[in-house]
Amino acid sequence: MLTDPEALTFDARALNWRFVTPSEPTGMLLLPAENERISWAVTPFETAGALAEALRSGPYPGVAIPDLHRWARIADIDAATLLGAAAQSLAAGGWIYAGFANPWYPLRSGRRSLRLGKALSVLRRHGLTSTDVYVVFPDQRRPAYLIPRDGRLELEFFLQRFFLPYADGDGARARVTRATLPSARRAALGVPHRVRVALAPAFAVVSGRPS
Repeated sequence: MLTDPEALTFDARALNWRFVTPSEPTGMLLLPAENERISWAVTPFETAGALAEALRSGPYPGVAIPDLHRWARIADIDAATLLGAAAQSLAAGGWIYAGFANPWYPLRSGRRSLRLGKALSVLRRHGLTSTDVYVVFPDQRRPAYLIPRDGRLELEFFLQRFFLPYADGDGARARVTRATLPSARRAALGVPHRVRVALAPAFAVVSGRPS
């Protein structure tokens, strides 16, 4: 287990889940999106065995998985199965944060994704309640903006004022994405809120286990 690593350079947006979780308890489990770290969190090495050991070592007062797909790939399981295992490792009164790509996002790259309804079903099946859902921009790995799913006015304001034609990297896919995003923004401004949410790049859920 790696619990107190050296300071590393990372994208600060990867830790923005801290703005929507109820606490940051010592001994929480963090499965990072890249190389972000919190000194008081438990973070396993990036192997299937280390992840399995970490989940068995619970229960945890909090679990953060900003990029569920990344760790599902490490464990060689599907994202729903990992979400269920993480929920199972949660202590009474604890919380879980999980971010994941939306399969219906038109500009999605790669095939790994998780339907929001499936994620909510997994959490309910494992006894978690009071789930909050957020729409995430630009994606689950770098949650610069977390907007409540039911926040119609907040999402409208974001699309009008803060939406940026942003895409990481210099490759062909990134260039195409940057060129396409302004048109996607205009299209999003012209459709109902429920459609905007349905076609968002990613979602995040925050849920808790009753005390």
